[in-house]
Amino acid sequence: MTRFAGLILTALLTSASFSPAFSASRTTIVGGSGGGPFELKCRNREVLVGLQMQLGSTMDAIGPVCKPLNSAGKTMRRGGPANIAAGRTGGPGGSEQQVVCIKNRIVYSMNVFVDKFNLVNHVEIKCRNLGFPPKPDILVPPHGGSSERSYEVYCQVNHIPNGIYGKSGAMVDAVGLICDLPTNLFTSF
Repeated sequence: MTRFAGLILTALLTSASFSPAFSASRTTIVGGSGGGPFELKCRNREVLVGLQMQLGSTMDAIGPVCKPLNSAGKTMRRGGPANIAAGRTGGPGGSEQQVVCIKNRIVYSMNVFVDKFNLVNHVEIKCRNLGFPPKPDILVPPHGGSSERSYEVYCQVNHIPNGIYGKSGAMVDAVGLICDLPTNLFTSF
């Protein structure tokens, strides 16, 4: 009877401890508390490879740039340049900027810069390959205004970014990453 109870307890603990690892995760969001919530995800089986932004003295708008990922961990071409997935959020001001990882690299983390009002000023992305050793690149968009501080956000271990979320109104108030396991994102070819 003790062995049977031990097996049931082990099964319960195992299923409870592993179930969250098989679903999407999120980083914390960086920025202020204003605006309404947004979530912009890449399409099914795509990963985040960059950001489309409207930048002035603060970040007016943001949207994810995505590409399909194959089982070898390579970004795939789909009719040329990267696609903008799920539109963008924020206001119409600022000048358009796009930062996109080079071929076969994905966004690894974001460094979010905020101004003295805690609004998002601009976002730098760090790209890397999925191989070992990782080879990171940092991409910085041209931007105006001044930032007071920055915070780096990155996905939990074994997850990769496939979208962004946060708060926005006339500007982008706060932003973070939506992440998932690579095995949930691989295309099968």
